[in-house]
Amino acid sequence: LAASEPGVPDVKVMVVCSDPKGGFVAGTGEYPAGSKLTLAAEARPGWVFCGWSVNGEIVYTKAKQQVDVTEDIEYVAVFESIPYVRGLAAPADAGTVSGSGYVASGKKVTLKAKPAKNCTFAGWYAAKADDPNAVDESALVATTASLVIDRSAKPAKSSKTTTVLTDI
Repeated sequence: LAASEPGVPDVKVMVVCSDPKGGFVAGTGEYPAGSKLTLAAEARPGWVFCGWSVNGEIVYTKAKQQVDVTEDIEYVAVFESIPYVRGLAAPADAGTVSGSGYVASGKKVTLKAKPAKNCTFAGWYAAKADDPNAVDESALVATTASLVIDRSAKPAKSSKTTTVLTDI
């Protein structure tokens, strides 16, 4: 943008990330009041851009957003880490698992288990906290060979707990 015209005040615009690990932003600077500015955000792999926030409230949802420069303001690019859901066969030669991947908020992923010959499917178990490649046999998640992880579902209003599955 061009320098301010005489008598037109400069406006300070700060553009920051909610989490610096989440991505990159552009737009910080001083601009003539009444000008237009394009805010830009780009998420890193494993992260998703959720929107632009002002004073804790999402005001825009496009990663590239044109705004009117009217007052000193701070825009926060809100990024969310996308959990990676992975399924593993245990022991490794007992069968195959498909469907592992990143599951952004509002999305679903389906893990499917196919037992090897002479093996049976016992269930989906959470991984041990100290060893993500080992099964926590006390943490049974489901007994069906197909397991849907639905991050778009909201807990029931009467629900007092939330379950977060990380490694299965």
